[in-house]
Amino acid sequence: MVFPQFFHGMKRKWITIGLLSVLICVPLYQLVKALISLNRTIVIAGGQEEGLYHPIALSLSNVLTRLGRTVKVRATDGSLENLKLVAEGKVDFALFQPGSRENLKEFAPALLKQNAQKIDPAKLEQVAFVANLYSQPLHIAVRVGSGIKSLQDLKGKSVNLGPKLSADYPMSRLLLKSFNITPGEEHLNLNYLELIRAFEADKLDAAFITVGMQADVFQTLARTGRIRFLSIPNNEALAAMELHLSPFKVPRGIYRFEGGAVPRADIETVATGAHLITRGDVESGLVEKITQEILKTPFQKENRLGELFE
Repeated sequence: MVFPQFFHGMKRKWITIGLLSVLICVPLYQLVKALISLNRTIVIAGGQEEGLYHPIALSLSNVLTRLGRTVKVRATDGSLENLKLVAEGKVDFALFQPGSRENLKEFAPALLKQNAQKIDPAKLEQVAFVANLYSQPLHIAVRVGSGIKSLQDLKGKSVNLGPKLSADYPMSRLLLKSFNITPGEEHLNLNYLELIRAFEADKLDAAFITVGMQADVFQTLARTGRIRFLSIPNNEALAAMELHLSPFKVPRGIYRFEGGAVPRADIETVATGAHLITRGDVESGLVEKITQEILKTPFQKENRLGELFE
């Protein structure tokens, strides 16, 4: 019979056309998706002015611009805000201090509750590690004339713990807890520019700062001649108790070499890393290119990443 054969032939024809359409459309969909991703703006979360996250983020943005991408650098309070922004998909790359996430529940429980600053634990699973860039030693800066000679002297003093969305805050709380010191009512949550002004106005006695030694905040404080730094007693024991910390020595005179050296003696302290993080859904090719650029000598020299260079 003619009609059944005709319809059978037509059925095979349309199946063939349908299969070909799928084969054509899948690569086309992937091509369109790739083109859209190439045109979108890449956002990098930096940090505070006078810190080190911000200039590193700017340097990364220059790398991406040379690769033909449109880039925006977003200023933030620091590590915890960066983690939140990456987890929520609001930025593509960010600088982050390991250990601050683990200390959220103990030292910043409000950030896990329902409020404007909430960090959703479920979304944290989207965060992915890219590279470890440099060490961030903990500095305890004290005002000359404050009478502070040891950590125990911090009691009753005006002490800056850092913004609550920075990594300075949980690190400060961790150190105080290790030495059985409870933050008093005088503790502050100033950013780096604010703490510099507070030291200059004699309104601040001490500050905890955990950032790379190349950060502008140390050079600025050294030029004032109004601060000195404390070492941490038993820093190796503290590092042994906290997996994300390691013993670290800040060399004499690194912040001011000539005249009165700053610091006046080596600082025995602890340090953590500075991680570049991203989201698991950021295109792998872009992450690979970023990693390749970071490992190149020009990027390392431009940002004085001596440890990575070695």
